[in-house]
Amino acid sequence: MTESAVVLADANVLIPRTLRDYVVYLGKAGAFELRWSQAILDETSRNLVAGFGFTPEDARELELRLVEYLPWALIEPSDLDRRTAAAVAMDPKDRHVLAAALTARASAIVTDNDRHFPHAWMADHGMELLRASDLLSRAAARSPDALR
Repeated sequence: MTESAVVLADANVLIPRTLRDYVVYLGKAGAFELRWSQAILDETSRNLVAGFGFTPEDARELELRLVEYLPWALIEPSDLDRRTAAAVAMDPKDRHVLAAALTARASAIVTDNDRHFPHAWMADHGMELLRASDLLSRAAARSPDALR
């Protein structure tokens, strides 16, 4: 991952407040180009409401703030990329993440749910699968000022 790398954040990276803050701030500071889709934000909100005591209004406010803070991060997967992801042998619930990564031309998907993603297929298509801890470790090594 280089400083100009495009990184797509999965919902499980945007749920924990401290992790979300680090990833979002690093994206804002230019350590990498952060991307997400509305479907990823919707999944984040559903999980915050279901398991973390957020009201639907609070979850929607967080979505609005994320998009306001990083307006370029929000992408809409293309129909072609949705069809491509639909044909990949993987957990169907995560195909929307792969489609978004394809549209974003992401060099990495950051997720802590890596068992649901097709490692070999992604590698063949120039995409890396990173756990959040690996993303933060690399950002600390490559962009210590941004992390600070």
